[in-house]
Amino acid sequence: MTDLTWRIGVLTVGLLVVLTGVALLALPGPGWATIFIGFMILASEFTWARSSLDWAKARATAAKDKAMAPEVRRANQVLGAVLTVLILAGAIWYLQRYGFPGPVGVWLESVWNN
Repeated sequence: MTDLTWRIGVLTVGLLVVLTGVALLALPGPGWATIFIGFMILASEFTWARSSLDWAKARATAAKDKAMAPEVRRANQVLGAVLTVLILAGAIWYLQRYGFPGPVGVWLESVWNN
């Protein structure tokens, strides 16, 4: 009887943690990490959760290996550099055209003009 009670407790806590993680996907917080922690709790007692967790680990490892491949990594670095330059150019254009918004802009203008 205590084994069944323990398994029901693990199931309840694990599902609550997984559902909290699902909610955190839309709310600010570590959603995926919380979901994985919930599956780790469930995997301590249930084979289906252990196999799901193993599958997710294998997929994450494969994605990491693919992302770290030299040709993909170099392309990602170039893309990141291009996007950074474009964002900085857009920010400079905006600040030259419209100035720094809000009370900080007023303060900066007073400091700059003195």
